[in-house]
Order: sequence, then structure tokens, then C-alpha cells
Amino acid sequence: MDKTYIEPRYSSITYELKESTKASYYYKEGKKGILPNRIGIGNFSNNSSSAIHKLRIVELKANYKKFENGKYKGLNKGDSIHTSIYPLDINYNFSGYGILDERHKIYDLVVFENLNTKVVTIHHFEGMAKPEYQNLVWSFLIDKKQIIE
Repeated sequence: MDKTYIEPRYSSITYELKESTKASYYYKEGKKGILPNRIGIGNFSNNSSSAIHKLRIVELKANYKKFENGKYKGLNKGDSIHTSIYPLDINYNFSGYGILDERHKIYDLVVFENLNTKVVTIHHFEGMAKPEYQNLVWSFLIDKKQIIE
């Protein structure tokens, strides 16, 4: 498996932090029809004893609006999507990854770039979240960044 296998499964989407908010991001550019136009990135756990809260894992949460289309719309109650964002240390500002939507056996990988800034890029890989593909995805992203830089 090589770059030619990953390339057709890859897309990127850039979001920008809404002014005067800490966690609300709006679509800026990239491929449409995957994620909602508005997403939340933060620690949304209300339960201070939960494992997510204790580990300070960041989450992505979003709901598709009534007239908005997207790959995951209709899978979950309220047209919602959610993933925990786990730390990722492969340099080049890739700071975390999550999996959409394991509950429905989709296994799409989302990799977050510049997670703690006002502009966040989400790299989306269709069906590439299983462990046997992840190292290949990391190599793909690093190669992509090296070409750009």
C-alpha cells in the first residue's frame, strides 16, 4: 500500500475560530460535504470524574443543520458527530487524531493540524483509522508537509 492508495481517500478542511468564542469553529475552505459547517473543539465533558475530563482529552462535537448535507448526517441522533481527539506526536503541527464513526463501522480517520490556534485544518482519510493503516497515514502527512515546505 502506498500514496496512490491513500490519495483518493484523502481530503482536508480548514476551520476558523469564531471571534469571542473558545471552541466554536466555522468552515473556511476545503472539501465540503464531509463535516458540518460549524464544529466545536474543546473539553465538553461536564462530569469531572469522567476519564475524558481526567485525561483532558479534547473532543470534536458538531451537529448538521437541517438543510446541511454531510457524510455522517443521519447516523446519530440529532444528526450529531463526536470523536475524542487523542494526542499525536509526529511533528509538523499535527497535534491529534480521532475516529469517525466507529459505532457504525465506518473508521474514517481525522487528523488535526494546528489544534490550539485560531485556524485548524482537519485532514480526513476515508476508512483509514484502523491501526494497520495509521503509520502509512502519518508518513503520507509528513511527506505532504515536506513537499509544501
